[in-house]
Amino acid sequence: MRRTIMYYPSIEIPDGNWFRNALLYWDEVSSIVPRSMERDLYSNNRIISELNDEGYYRPIHPDYLMSSEHLPDFEKECVRRIKSYKKMLENPKGRINTRINSIQSNNSSLKSNYFIHDDKLSYKIKNLLEREDLMTRREQWNELDNRLAIIYMSTLAKYIALSDVHQTVIGTDQIKDINDVYPVKYASKKAGKYKTPVFNILFNYLPTPSSDVSYNKIIKFKIKYKEDLLSFRNTINDFEKKISNCPTETELKEEIVKFKEVIEKGTRETTRMLKGAGVSCFLSSVRSVINLKSPTMLATLTGIAGNELLNFSPSMSLAGVGIAGAVDVSVNYMSINKTTKDKLADKGFLYLYHARRKGIINDFI
Repeated sequence: MRRTIMYYPSIEIPDGNWFRNALLYWDEVSSIVPRSMERDLYSNNRIISELNDEGYYRPIHPDYLMSSEHLPDFEKECVRRIKSYKKMLENPKGRINTRINSIQSNNSSLKSNYFIHDDKLSYKIKNLLEREDLMTRREQWNELDNRLAIIYMSTLAKYIALSDVHQTVIGTDQIKDINDVYPVKYASKKAGKYKTPVFNILFNYLPTPSSDVSYNKIIKFKIKYKEDLLSFRNTINDFEKKISNCPTETELKEEIVKFKEVIEKGTRETTRMLKGAGVSCFLSSVRSVINLKSPTMLATLTGIAGNELLNFSPSMSLAGVGIAGAVDVSVNYMSINKTTKDKLADKGFLYLYHARRKGIINDFI
């Protein structure tokens, strides 16, 4: 079973630091590609075509989800979110916020609407969007408001990752849209259906190949140091599993302290390997969100009064738990459907990449 990170919201993965970071630390990188678009993708994107030939990129077809056991849960969540979005539009304040959102999107990407391929929409959701006048058909493409499209694509990515046969997590470089993936809720003493405590983990100081490093050079490095990179990746995965299952705050703190020492050592070893291979790099960070599996910890954390999480930044840490430096762990409350939560509790299910150009890696060693 391969460890896969699946990029969203677009079919093509932008050439940049996110792609290089993902390629270095995961077995393969993927994106959601309709079968009818696969040939065009390889024709238009030489990098993805070459990575696919070498086994480091894999297209994931949306029809896997459309014929899977997860389809009913996916459609149920989509219906709920679409209706919530429609209600927001009917609210005067919602219309203002949507207009501001569209202006911001227009300034950053020169467009306020987003096109989604037919194959990425189930029959039920397509009919709902047309009925609610939220979508315009344009041959095999469907035009939606940018904000609604991001909400839909993030939900689609979440459930496609669930239905995939490999150990697949979703990832994106679109940090501003993250709250559309898992809407934030206030903490509450009373556990609600969509008020789930999660561990919000920030891995600092991970070396990332610089933009002047070719993808071929990263692949050669991965092949040469395959066992070392696998060990480093497994260290992070094991840590996520351990803290997800920690029964008490005391054990949680112990695991974080132990991991802090291990990750600092592993990072230094990785940077030395990169330097020795002539791969220039800079320091970056990756954020992971995982569910809590321990019933006792769930009960403990649900009773903590919390604050709203904004822009996916840690808003609250348990006293003494936040570790400055290599890793920071905080507790937040996010909107996660219980069905999805139960299936994702054993692994990090969301990875965000943050570039942090605080210095050249040589200065860190």
